[in-house]
Amino acid sequence: MESLRELIEKLPLGPKIKENLIRQQILIPLWESLLPPHLRTKCSFYAVEEDQLILSTEDHYLLQELRLYSHLICQRFNQILREYGLPPLKGIRGRLQKKSSEERFPKNKSLPLEKKDILDLQNLCQDISDRELRESFLNLLQRIIKGP
Repeated sequence: MESLRELIEKLPLGPKIKENLIRQQILIPLWESLLPPHLRTKCSFYAVEEDQLILSTEDHYLLQELRLYSHLICQRFNQILREYGLPPLKGIRGRLQKKSSEERFPKNKSLPLEKKDILDLQNLCQDISDRELRESFLNLLQRIIKGP
């Protein structure tokens, strides 16, 4: 059985692409253990492109932390790559991965409104002069109150 590395070498790809694929094959199983502990569950491996490791996260603040830790993380990854006789990575880039709308706005949750808030919203809706618009807002409010 051929190893993945041998298979990659046989593919009709450019040498840089092959090199990045081999690096990726080596780093994917190890990447999480090489990150600082507080970033391990909040970042994910995305790719190795143009001699750079690309990690993705859903948080802007974590992108800043990745930038701060990039030198340390890069050293750890390059140490592993040296053991395999591969050229080092030049750096690390962060990529913002947007949350799906389902994650941001779950359908199965109702808004936590107090009775006073509900009454205030109903009164605001009653003050809308356009009958269709008023009914639409009242219907929306009822669906929010009932939940899924």
